[in-house]
Amino acid sequence: MRILLIAPAFYDYHSHIIRELERRGHSVRFFAERPARWIYSPAKKLPAAWRERVFASYFRGVLAQIRNEHFDKILLIRGEIVRPWFLEALRLAQPAARLVMYQWDSLRVVNFKPLLPLVDAVATFDSVDARELNLPYLPLFHIPPYRLQDAPTQLNWDLVFVGSFHDARYRTMKAIQAHCAARGIRFHHHLYLSPVDYLKLKLLSAQPPAREDVTFQTLDQASIVALYRDTAAILDIENHKQTGLTMRTFEALATGRFLVTTNPLAAELLPELESRIVSLDRQSLDLNAERLRHPPGWEPALATYSLESWAGHLLDM
Repeated sequence: MRILLIAPAFYDYHSHIIRELERRGHSVRFFAERPARWIYSPAKKLPAAWRERVFASYFRGVLAQIRNEHFDKILLIRGEIVRPWFLEALRLAQPAARLVMYQWDSLRVVNFKPLLPLVDAVATFDSVDARELNLPYLPLFHIPPYRLQDAPTQLNWDLVFVGSFHDARYRTMKAIQAHCAARGIRFHHHLYLSPVDYLKLKLLSAQPPAREDVTFQTLDQASIVALYRDTAAILDIENHKQTGLTMRTFEALATGRFLVTTNPLAAELLPELESRIVSLDRQSLDLNAERLRHPPGWEPALATYSLESWAGHLLDM
């Protein structure tokens, strides 16, 4: 098939998706679901009418670039700023294409309801949205670099967290950090915050983060994998606005390490992997150091949540 993929240019995930589709013999034309950051970030701060003009200009550019191309399938992933007019225009330009949407953000974060009547099929990563909107539920996936078959006997860390800063996450992480110190659990974190946002919080927040708790440098995929290789367990502190299982959930499990998560739905939604999931109550922390230090290793059931499996489901929709 010829596939038009419109998806987040998020870390390197879009590249892995493209490679998997191409591995299956399809040709892929990719466009990011929103303009480059240097356009998108300032545009978000504009008055609504001006902001919509900027975004509309971007999507008109996409339509212009594919004017003389024909596709069998259009895959829209998330579509944070996609408006109904754009999907209607795609329909007119590509009448033979099947239009499939996949949501990897929750409805509370991205309001995709206006797009639902305009697609042929849709699935969501959020089990709550799936139930409330009567949509198919399709969990996220892990990509090949995280499938660690080895478990070194000498690990430098018992628990590692990698993520970006937001206030609720920071407070939870600090509580977990103190809990780990009291229990003798070797905890390491990499909490990213941009220098500009750090300065804003320093000037405007009543309780800004401590400088030693945040870093201004992001980690590339290889660095994250190396850090995960050197720990027995990986911490996931979910965004309180989302109920779907994050990419980090499946990446952590794919490494063969324990997943320590504050998402109460993780064990419920992944019953076949429950033995390697440590559910953490934010209000009543209780981590067992001895258990964490014996990672369970690779589990064949994890193949169900691979990129290959996810892509297959999406193409069958």
